[in-house]
Amino acid sequence: MSDLFVGILDGFLGENYSKISDAFVAAKYALESGGKRFRFYLSLEAAKAFGNERDDNAQRLAVAVELIHNYSLIHDDLPCMDNADMRRGQPSCQKKFGETQATLAGDGLLNMAAEVILGGCVRENYLKAAKYLFDCSGFNGMVFGQSIDVENKKLTFEEYRELARLKTSKLICASVVPQAILGGADEIIIKTLTDCCEKLGLVYQFVDDMSDKDEDEEKVSVLNYFDKNNAEKYVFQLSEYIEKSLHTVSTGGKLDFLVEFLDSVTARMGG
Repeated sequence: MSDLFVGILDGFLGENYSKISDAFVAAKYALESGGKRFRFYLSLEAAKAFGNERDDNAQRLAVAVELIHNYSLIHDDLPCMDNADMRRGQPSCQKKFGETQATLAGDGLLNMAAEVILGGCVRENYLKAAKYLFDCSGFNGMVFGQSIDVENKKLTFEEYRELARLKTSKLICASVVPQAILGGADEIIIKTLTDCCEKLGLVYQFVDDMSDKDEDEEKVSVLNYFDKNNAEKYVFQLSEYIEKSLHTVSTGGKLDFLVEFLDSVTARMGG
């Protein structure tokens, strides 16, 4: 566990944090299994954009959203959910450690996110930022999306779009918007950022759909509703909207990191 995320996390947990249970070993395995950690890095970039770069609380928000994302992946792979044997090219947590320990590992990472947040210096903006983060990951956000996803019913495109907004977009919102709240951004910026991050999540999900369709023909995807050309047109329409909206609230290029991330996502459609 040697990357920037893990180094910061270890500092927050401290030397006396219990790391000997089988559930912790399973959680550590999941955290070490790779992944882009783009939510963590988007959060750090947002911290820079809103003047929080040296703020311990900002790092806590970034670490917490990554912990929440990883807990959700562990639970996604459980037999009661997607029943996945593999994750990021290696055995999933439930396949390697069993369903019970994997469940506890996910539970522990969610709890750890709260521990990390509560270890911060409590200030009004920080509490608002933390509430926004957990709101995005709970019954108003990611958990709601997961609940829809496991119903296995035929969805209209509008329903699938809402599923993607809840399950994927909300954690991107949770990565970026709390840093704006922490930095004291006004309501116009918060509203615009939320709107842009929600649409950025749709772009991310739909591009993923187009990349993964051949790997899982049964999985619902944007290609169930559009052919590839029209799906790409729809993604580019969303992208243009995001760039124009960000331009209205960005000064001095402080939100360029979001445009760069958007470009890196849409570039995956090049083939």
